[in-house]
Amino acid sequence: MRNKFYFDELYEATAIPLHDLIAKIADFFDRWIIEGFCIGFIRWGTDLTGRSLRGLQTGNLQAYALMFALRRRVIFTSFLDNDVHTHLHRPMAPGRRLGPRLRPPYLQRRHARRPQSWRPSSPQSSP
Repeated sequence: MRNKFYFDELYEATAIPLHDLIAKIADFFDRWIIEGFCIGFIRWGTDLTGRSLRGLQTGNLQAYALMFALRRRVIFTSFLDNDVHTHLHRPMAPGRRLGPRLRPPYLQRRHARRPQSWRPSSPQSSP
């Protein structure tokens, strides 16, 4: 067991340089690709968004209330004020119900087509 079969020398010559090379590649990838590009792009986008939204924060309560009312109006007009729901606001004659074409889609009944009779037609008897 002289020199332990040169195991330490073999390990220093092969495994350590390979480990150092892999560490350098991982360091380059982490420093330039992940942190430089990905995180830098996210940081740039966040900074740009913050700078552009800074003008909306005035500290004035009336401005905040106005922006809230405008946003609410836009949301309600875009989602709730469409042709499907406008028929609910139309005046109707008393006692008249909505026909199937005037009902909104969520109130329409979906009737499946009734299958034709599977029985053969009866032969006509001649007199």
